[in-house]
Amino acid sequence: MSFASQQIGLSIPDSPKSDTIVINGRCTLRKDGKFRVVYVAGLPMHHWTDGDSMAEAYAMISLIKCGYADQREVASAFGYSTRTLRRYQNRYEVGGMSVLGRTSGRPRGTYAKPNPWVQRAATLKRSGITSHAIARSLSVSVTCPSEAILH
Repeated sequence: MSFASQQIGLSIPDSPKSDTIVINGRCTLRKDGKFRVVYVAGLPMHHWTDGDSMAEAYAMISLIKCGYADQREVASAFGYSTRTLRRYQNRYEVGGMSVLGRTSGRPRGTYAKPNPWVQRAATLKRSGITSHAIARSLSVSVTCPSEAILH
């Protein structure tokens, strides 16, 4: 009798609990209240609390880097697009763990300076000039999408 024939195969149960999301044939994501755990072949691989975006992103990236799941499977199970997942992978490759916790976009509390056209339109609007007059002075149509800026 060989050693291999004595091993017991591990598999995911046919009917996972309602709080368990099947990633693929060997990986699951379990949600237990505010806690999240990724299992690979029944063994916990990552755990974090709900809202910890850095840990969640790292768990997703690790599943792919280790070859346990592909991008499509991970994105679907975690509720992200494959594009977002690729963005996390690129960030991790460039800056490591510290950049995974950063939300996309501009840092909180900072604001972009509007372009000169928008600044001029806002100044004219504050001085009481009508939208039609502002549009004529800027050589644009009043029905253009940027009209929302003027109101």
